[in-house]
Order: sequence, then C-alpha cells, then structure tokens
Amino acid sequence: MEVSKSSKLLSAKTIGSIIIFFTICMMALSLLPVFSNKNIHWASAHQPPSLRHIMGIDRSGRGIFSQLVSTSKAYFLPGLLSISISLLGGTLLGATSGYYTTAGQPEGLREKIRVFSPSGIVVILDGFIRYVFELINSLPRLALIFLVCATVSTDFLWIAGTLGIMGAMKLGSLLRSEVILLRQEAYIEAAVELGLPDLIILGRHLLWTRLLPLLVSQACHLFAEVILIETTLRFFFQIIPDGTSSWGKILVDNKNYIFTRQGISKSVKQKSHSMFETRTLKTTSSKNHLWWLDSKRHLWWLWFFPALFIVFNIISLYLLADAFGRQDD
Repeated sequence: MEVSKSSKLLSAKTIGSIIIFFTICMMALSLLPVFSNKNIHWASAHQPPSLRHIMGIDRSGRGIFSQLVSTSKAYFLPGLLSISISLLGGTLLGATSGYYTTAGQPEGLREKIRVFSPSGIVVILDGFIRYVFELINSLPRLALIFLVCATVSTDFLWIAGTLGIMGAMKLGSLLRSEVILLRQEAYIEAAVELGLPDLIILGRHLLWTRLLPLLVSQACHLFAEVILIETTLRFFFQIIPDGTSSWGKILVDNKNYIFTRQGISKSVKQKSHSMFETRTLKTTSSKNHLWWLDSKRHLWWLWFFPALFIVFNIISLYLLADAFGRQDD
C-alpha cells in the first residue's frame, strides 16, 4: 500500500514537474528579443499546424506557439506577487498564532516565561487572528474579486493581490493547526527546555524541517489559481482590460472560431512591408481534396492549443500541490 501510494505521488510530481519546467522555460524565452513584436516573422494567415509552425498560424499571420511563448511572462509578476503575499502573510500570522496560542498548551518552560515576555501580546491577539482567518475564508472568492474590480481597479495586479490575501488566510489557518500539533512533540519540548530562541524553533525545526512541503503546495495551488482566475475573468466576464496580452487573451480573441466554420482570407505582403492586402480565396468546392484551401473551414487550432496549454498548466500545478500536500499524511 505504501509503495503504490509513493509511486502515485512520484508520478504526479513527475508529470507536473515536466509541464511546469516547460512553462518556466517558455517564460524565460519570452524575455528574449527574438519573441518581441519587433521581430515577428509574418506568414500567410490561417495556416493549420505543420512542421514549420507546430501550432498553426492565426488570422494575423503570427504563429500560435510564438504567441504562447511571448505572452507567458504576463503571469510572472502577478503570480510572484500573489505567492509572496500568501507565504509571508500566512506564515507570519499562522505560525506565530499557532505557536503562542494557549490551545493544547503543554506544560514546560515556555509556559513559565510567556507571562513575562513580549510574546504574551501574541497570545492576546490569537483570538483576533483566528477570527480574521475564519471571516475571510468564509467569503466567496469570486464575489470578493468582483468587489475589488468594482471599487478599486480592474488591473490584474490588484486581483492577484486579493488572491494572495485570501491565500494567506487559508495558509495561516492550516499552519496554525499544524504548529499546534507539532509543538507538542518531544523534540520541540526539548528545544524549549534547552532555551533555544522561539525564532529558531519556528523557522528551523518547524517551518523548514516539517512544514516546507505545505508551503510549496500552497505556492503551486495559488499560481494555478492566478492562471485560472485570469482566464475566467477574460473569457466569461470581459473584466480585465485588453492592454496586456496573456494566454487568456489569446483564447478570448479566438473564441468565435470554436465549433464554427469561418471564411478564409489570405494575407499578402506588399513591398513596403508596412501593411497587408487581403483577398479571399475562391475555392468553395466541398469536394476539394485540398481542404486547407477551402474558403470555409474549422479553424480549430486557433483556440484548441491555447485552451490545451492553459488546462495542462493548471492541472499540473494542482498535481504538484496535491503531491506536496500529501507528503505529511
């Protein structure tokens, strides 16, 4: 049973790690000048996937794969902001609240010195911190995001910050419960009796040694939510402005091609390379074996590959979060 459980966790972490490593490489490549808008190599529009363009070409003559690479950096700053707020805020509130609370308090040196130490203030604030955790965790996440968009700003950095605050409350609640259980173990009580500083016990013996998988799990889960919320707000609600390009914007721009047949026009470069002349192909026969020259056909690759890429990244991040979260079970 243990062997099968560990093999499942290993396979989930392996699959998720491969996809996320590929995505991180794409984010790094997107910073190179070759993927900037000034270095776009235009081609004939509406070409299906081929060996030269593995994900096809959209109506503007740009490859879908190059667009996915160049827009992947749109999630770097919001994801980093959300994860930083969640880890710093959740760790500070949850770990200190769980370590200094009187719930499940064992007898020991810590109980004797707490009354005369500044950490007694944290004991008083424990009830307030716990109340804040329960209050924010009970709020509907999407409704709170709509409230921020309506009252503050529709910039996705504000939305990412909101996700970070809500993630901090969730992480803080989990850390508080785990720290309350772990501080009753013998090696923690031994460290207290030996007079080790509370910061060393919390940082080295609890967070780094025992609770690091939980922090990594929260980071993976939150980054997946950043991608999911951004795509949802763009695709269904059109809340986020079109100023920044992202995977969600690529999907929204091509949603009219989902399960519909569209007329095809061919883009031809002029000698000045400054504009395009558009003309419609006159191959309307339904019996034409050269299906890629038909005037009306399904442009499935315009939405299929961006949607597949978004789904794969979200699922892989959730797999990693689940795998790290189950290590302590």
